[in-house]
Amino acid sequence: MNIKEALQGTGIELVKPRKQRKAWKRPLNCHGCGRFISWDGRFLNNCRNCGASNCPDPPALPASATAHMKTPPMSAALRVAVHQGV
Repeated sequence: MNIKEALQGTGIELVKPRKQRKAWKRPLNCHGCGRFISWDGRFLNNCRNCGASNCPDPPALPASATAHMKTPPMSAALRVAVHQGV
């Protein structure tokens, strides 16, 4: 006996499962001309129409990451030139 035969006289109907859709990504427009570009295409090359780079800006480094970086000491001649406004 299968499930259809078992439920035949009871009045119970099985619901058919819906088809699964692909995940949808919102469209991305070029920053220069506004044309649609693919999400992957923004990393691979510039816009074919206007040549604009659509890569996202890299995240800024936090202050703690740059605290260990010191500026090199200024030479005495350079310090005098900066002070005099040369």
